[in-house]
Order: sequence, then structure tokens, then C-alpha cells
Amino acid sequence: MLKLVEYSIRNRKSLKLKLEKKQITLPDWDNDSTYVYSANIIPKKLFNLITSGKSDFAEEIIKEKTKIETEMYSKIDIYWSNNEFLFEIGSHYSSKKRLFKIKDYYYYTYINPMSLLVFVDKENFYYLHNENISETLIHIDNGTFWPFQVISRFGKQLILFNNFNKINLFLIDKNKVISEFE
Repeated sequence: MLKLVEYSIRNRKSLKLKLEKKQITLPDWDNDSTYVYSANIIPKKLFNLITSGKSDFAEEIIKEKTKIETEMYSKIDIYWSNNEFLFEIGSHYSSKKRLFKIKDYYYYTYINPMSLLVFVDKENFYYLHNENISETLIHIDNGTFWPFQVISRFGKQLILFNNFNKINLFLIDKNKVISEFE
């Protein structure tokens, strides 16, 4: 992506002449109808040429530690460096920070200022806390594309909800999710 941005900036005038006009058909949300969009795309041969080439600019950006987000009042900072996401989790009680590295993630949701869940896809997540960073990938049945939210925390348990009338209980100490209730 960075190589495409660099090429576009350096060649903005000539790039316009190289773009191809295409019609893209996409289904409507209910799959009963379709929409047709007109788009300008980079030809495949040019795309491959751009992305396969070496770029000092892209390499420099990739190696640099770039802050992505800090939630207000949170002790969690998210960075990107060397093609990895870095989650630094701090504490209100000490200056020590814990580090969690991951190549990619789907989304994350805060629990409180010192802990969060990092989802790698719609059904698997890591629990990160300033006192305990679980290296265990935890599975949760989703059954929909809606993301989970933390509704409440009761001691060592979290109640998770995904806007599809499904409630789950995450047992922090056991790294286990309970989805079935009687």
C-alpha cells in the first residue's frame, strides 16, 4: 500500500493517463438488487511493477514506530512498527508496561483503562491486561459479522454481547468462554 501511495505522489500527473475505467457491480445488502459503480483502476501490469519494486521511503516508514491510537484516560498505547502492531499496556499504579506484538488484527474492544480484547478474526481473541497478557488464542462462537462488546465486568468474568441477541461469559482466569446457558 505504501508503495502505491509513494508512486501516486511522485507520478500523479502521468498516473491519471494510465488508469483504466471499469464498471464494478456489487450486490445490495439484501442481495435482491445490484449497484453498478464506475471506477478508475491501476492496470494489473502497472500494479505488479509498482508493488514488486524496492522503495526506501516505504522501508523507512515500516521500520519507524508510529503511534496509532491512545484511548483517553487509558494506559494502553497502540503502535505500528516493522510490519507488526504493538500494544503497550500500562498501569495507573506503576510505570512498568507490558508489550504484546501481533502481525494483524480484526478489531479490539476496551474493557477498562488497563485491559482490552484483541480479535484476530470474528471468533478468536487475545485478552490483554497490564498484569496478565494471555498468549492463548481464545475462541468464541459468533455466528454473525457483528463485533463483540464488553457489557460488564464482574471480578474475573466479562459479559460479552454482539448485537445479535447473544451473550457470552468470558472467564478470565481460565481463558474460557461460556456461550450456552440454561
